[in-house]
Amino acid sequence: MVSLEHPDALENLHKDFQHAGSDVVEAFTYNAHREKMRVIGKEDLLEPLNRAALKIAKESC
Repeated sequence: MVSLEHPDALENLHKDFQHAGSDVVEAFTYNAHREKMRVIGKEDLLEPLNRAALKIAKESC
């Protein structure tokens, strides 16, 4: 949900990983799958959440 609600915080996290020496940037989408999102009543946000996480990861490179 951070990718939708606080994208700037997620972007800063990516930058922190890079400053720490990481050569790989991943989209943080852990638990962003249909079953988990259904449990918390947010299944309709699955695609927007994953797309936002991917966009943030791509732009922070």
